[in-house]
Amino acid sequence: MIYRSANPTKAAIRDRPKVIKIKVPEGVNYVDMYRQIRADSSINEHVFQAARTADKVLSITLKRESDGQAALAIVQKALGETGQARLMVLRTVVIVTNIDMR
Repeated sequence: MIYRSANPTKAAIRDRPKVIKIKVPEGVNYVDMYRQIRADSSINEHVFQAARTADKVLSITLKRESDGQAALAIVQKALGETGQARLMVLRTVVIVTNIDMR
């Protein structure tokens, strides 16, 4: 069964969640790094899930309604000099070329 929108010309817009990626240095255990971050209880209101990616990066997915900059500040404070954290916000740019504008 196919469900269709009441207004078929307008697609639903859904933002992707923000992700904090943490580069873990050599010799540091991912679990220890994760526990160090989760030790601060204020991060719990921002985190949706965390995982280690194939390229050896600790990836923390934030809840959709959370403030990414505030969560990044909490993570950087918890890490200190141990690791490097970056906030990834997914954006899409569409470039249309070769349009005849007569």
